[in-house]
Amino acid sequence: MLKNRRNGKRALAVAAMLAPVAALLPTTAAVAEDEVFADPDQAAASWLGNQSDGDYWNYGGQASESASLDGVIGLLAANVGAEQAENTLNWLSDPDVLDGFIYTGAESGEDEELKTGQIGKLIYVIETSGGDATQFAERDLTEELEESLTDDGLYGESGDVLATGWAVLGLDRAGAELDDSTAAAIADLQCPDGGFSWESGEECASSADYTGVMVSALSVLGGDDAENALTDAEQWLLDNQDEDGAFTDGSTANANSTAMAAQALLATGNAEEAERAVSYLLTLQIPCGDDAQGAIKFQAEEDPDWGEDARIMATGQALVPLAGQNLAELDASDAASDVPGIDCEPEEAVSDSDSSSDSDNGWLPWIIVAVAVVIAAMAAFLVIRAKRAKGSE
Repeated sequence: MLKNRRNGKRALAVAAMLAPVAALLPTTAAVAEDEVFADPDQAAASWLGNQSDGDYWNYGGQASESASLDGVIGLLAANVGAEQAENTLNWLSDPDVLDGFIYTGAESGEDEELKTGQIGKLIYVIETSGGDATQFAERDLTEELEESLTDDGLYGESGDVLATGWAVLGLDRAGAELDDSTAAAIADLQCPDGGFSWESGEECASSADYTGVMVSALSVLGGDDAENALTDAEQWLLDNQDEDGAFTDGSTANANSTAMAAQALLATGNAEEAERAVSYLLTLQIPCGDDAQGAIKFQAEEDPDWGEDARIMATGQALVPLAGQNLAELDASDAASDVPGIDCEPEEAVSDSDSSSDSDNGWLPWIIVAVAVVIAAMAAFLVIRAKRAKGSE
């Protein structure tokens, strides 16, 4: 009886030896893998396209021309949504919609003033989608914008550098000749630290949103003034990126500021910094399987009142760098007509670096198997011995 107890203890000891070996064996087959987007930019484009009301996107509960143009730019950057672009431009060609968007006072009957930033962005979208801004809604939008050039080289009377930035991007996309004075005028509004803002002079507080657009605008302008201003603006972006790749609006890291900065970094060839910014944007993407999967949130903690609305413009602007494009060189010549569906796939259980490490240590599983075989043989021997001892009693 004592022998049986001893042999039983030996069998338990062998089992104890086998336990750590089993723990080393692969277990991934028994663990469900999370699903991720096969193409994050296409997933974002899919969500964004599905938020359209057919011709436009709503923002704040009403049709928004600005959000719609940002949406179209995002889709075209991802090389999809050509049909949506056509529908949106048809909606904008309605005289009532068009005049209300590009002219102040158009709806109230007051003296009208061209909103140069809005018409510049509209021209940009028309030309990027393959249209002709000189024949849009039976009018020449490029001529209207060119006539707004002031003596100091800016477009429009507002003095807003961002409006001139979009005017430059639109006219360049339309193939119009840009005035030599514009680069110097933009440089005069540059903040002392090299960035750009809605204000100038001593009150100037550089903004990633403004600086990102102006970097792209300066990229299409020639001459020493543009080059010098571009160098300083580029450096401001490099100096003001957070460790996690994000950019702030002065206080809070968010998708829009980061997106505008990221596309500017791509325009200036700063691939590593742009990749970091894109990595941050991907942390704001709503995961596969969740409601609103594919959308880019404005910030990590969404505002309960306007957070869902903010996804529209955040996703539209983020799509440009997510697709590896920038506003200065955005190419949509091969854009597909439709928007894609969302494609999820199992997440790799092992990262590339881990996979490399596993391949370098490919001998480890064989050692584990060999040890397991030896221990199993010992266990079998003890079991047989225990049976013989029992039979001899």
